[in-house]
Amino acid sequence: MRRLHRERTRLNDRLSALRRDGRAHTDEFVHIQSEYERVNNKIRHKREQLTHDVANQVLALALLYDVDAIVHEDLRSLSPPSDEGTLSWELSSWARRDIIENIKYRAECAGIGVERVYPEGTSRSCPRCGSAGHTCKSPDHH
Repeated sequence: MRRLHRERTRLNDRLSALRRDGRAHTDEFVHIQSEYERVNNKIRHKREQLTHDVANQVLALALLYDVDAIVHEDLRSLSPPSDEGTLSWELSSWARRDIIENIKYRAECAGIGVERVYPEGTSRSCPRCGSAGHTCKSPDHH
């Protein structure tokens, strides 16, 4: 994916330079634009494949452990971290949404429920019995 992102950035920079130079009507511009669209399609297909693969893995685990429901946190109320770009946040939110939608579809076909819970306190309680557990901050948090 990184290689594709670098290639897309390179092509976009080239398209911008051609526009600035007044060469947006040339065959070279048309060729680079078609390459840009080809790379964009590859990235989109890889993202779609990734979301399908994750949903398939979640469903496989649900079937393996014979669960009644797949539970996920409602992360819509989270705001983007101040040190990350808005685009990065939007892309991760988009991927999360697509993964959840794919899980819902597959779970419905398999007869497994899907529930959304609010994230408050979910990291501090046992998902099975609900009792509070001991939590530790990761080493990178001071």
